[in-house]
Amino acid sequence: MDTIQPEEIRAHMNFLADDLLEGRDAGTRGYDIAANYVRTQFEAMGLMPAGDDGTYYQQVPLRRAALDESESFLRIRFDGGSKSLKIGDDYLLRPNLGRSDVPVEAVLVFAGYGIRAPELDHDDYEGLDASGKIVVHLSGAPESFGSTERAVYSSRETKAAQALDAGAVGLLTVLTELDLERRPWERFREGSRSPSMAWIDPDTSQTSSALDALDVVGVMRASESLLASDASDVEPGATAEARTVSHHEALESPNVVAMLEGDPGEEVVVYSSHLDHVGRGTPEDGDDIYNGAYDNASGIAVILAVARAFASTETRPARSIVFIAVTAEEKGLLGSDFFAQHPSVSAPVVANVNVDGALMFHPLRDIIAFGADHSTLLDPVSRAASQLGIELSPDFMPEEVIFVRSDQYSFVRQGIPAVYPFVGTDTGSERVDGERVLRDWMATRYHKPSDDMSQEMDFDAGADYAKLCYLIGELIANDAARPQWNEGDFLGAKFAR
Repeated sequence: MDTIQPEEIRAHMNFLADDLLEGRDAGTRGYDIAANYVRTQFEAMGLMPAGDDGTYYQQVPLRRAALDESESFLRIRFDGGSKSLKIGDDYLLRPNLGRSDVPVEAVLVFAGYGIRAPELDHDDYEGLDASGKIVVHLSGAPESFGSTERAVYSSRETKAAQALDAGAVGLLTVLTELDLERRPWERFREGSRSPSMAWIDPDTSQTSSALDALDVVGVMRASESLLASDASDVEPGATAEARTVSHHEALESPNVVAMLEGDPGEEVVVYSSHLDHVGRGTPEDGDDIYNGAYDNASGIAVILAVARAFASTETRPARSIVFIAVTAEEKGLLGSDFFAQHPSVSAPVVANVNVDGALMFHPLRDIIAFGADHSTLLDPVSRAASQLGIELSPDFMPEEVIFVRSDQYSFVRQGIPAVYPFVGTDTGSERVDGERVLRDWMATRYHKPSDDMSQEMDFDAGADYAKLCYLIGELIANDAARPQWNEGDFLGAKFAR
């Protein structure tokens, strides 16, 4: 671990977050430059190529879709009349990545949170006939759900799959006042006007998203939700007529994959980190490049430092170590999902350590180990943290459902135990509130042009975080026992194969 130095973290970040790369959006020249940089770093370390056909690249077939707002619409009719809604102001529509022109007319039905969770004795579809109808549902999940359960069931993919299972043809999400406090409507609107993306199954040519099987997917403000006064049902007799017109574009973008062979190397531990960011966007103070310094040049810098540390060791770990810089995380975890479902390595993947946003606001004193308490990975994580004098802290912002918002979730969905070590908020000073610092950053710099290298950063903390990630992976790779889900665990029961 002594090979990991602050200057290395800073140098990698300086290159990856430079304006030259124009925000590293998947499928752009800037992203390709970043991928080539990571590839040459892996090659210089002597790591084996582990992508397609003996290369460091695993090409991910993608489709990009932009909504044609001038041709798309949503109209609501009642028994007593109709309601005029304006796209962008009252509602947003998601482009359909599977079909270019999708009309639909159907009855609206309210389904609570739109969640069916039998293991939690919760079923919003019980006694509800959603067949052939458009489901209106509240965003999020009940407060009674645990942090992980809330994260899983709040996912739009989960809700779309459950709506399809119920026979629904559409899904309209109602944003609550809490949603709009955390993220203003203008941010939702900006996001909706950016093209959507999905990976394309090479065998079926279908998209990777359950959302594309629905005829309409949209978001509405609570004030326009068409709920009755008691918020328990849609206005009686309400129907919706909608049309979604989308313009499609085919492209490819690579995951960058390298491997350190283990001895005997019959199983694989994967380090993942997303290389992409959101590219260029709405200018702020004259700057339209969203550099993504913390999100996620920092994570790539960390796994490059970890990879070099592993490459410098004289003794090979028992399990092989794969390092993957994934594409299109910002578009819905696409690169990691493609790899998890179509791995470019032949040995079975038994664990994932994901690195996303190595925040360096203050010295590293604690972490939140997302996912570790669901499997035997909690042991190596705890041992590594203890050895380095780092505490484990609980999730202090479950409403952000961080667990399903980064690439470890792609592996979990394939039944692979995973951990996402997230930098904690203990600053070591009563005068500096670490949680407030983080929340302020998320409100003012997250997915903004100001997430660049002009921010004050504690690179010693970044190096300490990289050492922690190295040690976690080393302990997993050399443990005689294969990682397992805990008996009776929610994630294990839902996803283990």
